[in-house]
Amino acid sequence: MPIKPNNSDNSRSAELGASHVDHTHTHAATTGQTTDQHHAKAHAADHAENATDEILAEAVGTASTDVSTNLKPDGTGGVEFVDSDHADLANVTSDQHHAQAHTAASHSDQGATGAELEDLTDSGATTLHKHDHGGQDGLADDDHSQYLNESRHTDAHSSGRWKLGSSQTLSNNSQTTLLIDTLMHEDDADGDISFNTSTGILTINTTGVYQFTAGVVWTSNSTGFRELIIDNQGVEAICAQLQAAVSTTPMTTATLYKATATQTFRLRAKQNSGGNLDALASAVTFFSVIKL
Repeated sequence: MPIKPNNSDNSRSAELGASHVDHTHTHAATTGQTTDQHHAKAHAADHAENATDEILAEAVGTASTDVSTNLKPDGTGGVEFVDSDHADLANVTSDQHHAQAHTAASHSDQGATGAELEDLTDSGATTLHKHDHGGQDGLADDDHSQYLNESRHTDAHSSGRWKLGSSQTLSNNSQTTLLIDTLMHEDDADGDISFNTSTGILTINTTGVYQFTAGVVWTSNSTGFRELIIDNQGVEAICAQLQAAVSTTPMTTATLYKATATQTFRLRAKQNSGGNLDALASAVTFFSVIKL
């Protein structure tokens, strides 16, 4: 501990000897403090922003200015002031350098321009974010052939419907081919089907599964029964409908059938009213097909 001179003017006391060096200690601020109370201390936490002992700098003629955000660790447990322009960020970690909103262009390591990153959220998404679709690469949403729009549905599912344009008389108890003779519609870009309006015969040109549907309207008569058949031209009936005669109520029949190329199909009808009876010309006396 320091040795205090005896003289009131702080000159060296004779009894200390000529070789002793004077010591002058100014500890006015620590007068009365114990050894434990006077010690080295890291002040960064105490003086940080919003801390209990936050440092405020007072400029002449201005209000107090909060400068705690301009403090940084000095590497020895203390703090030092730095310029507010962040020119000196030594010893400041990435967590201490606060989060800030940045534009894409302000980052030199992001590997893309702002315009390219913007494109990632656009409908085109062709600059950085792109999936390889082979021959469909670069096509618009409606250009992908695996999705069926109206025109592709028509191309993929050939179909046709024909009706009886003129009433046809059927003799009693005799199965007769209905001479369906009038086209209602035909969508067959691939040539999967052919229909002969002279004979009422439908030919399948492409092997596949087809849906066949047919109907007939009779002249009003309540005697006997009525029958409607679609057959594989003499080979087998693929579907049929048999019902008791009930005035002019139309009757229909339908089925799915796997047909092979060159097979032919026809619509047959039978009635046993006790005499001749007409199948009436109508859009409901028809034969239709669609390729599935």
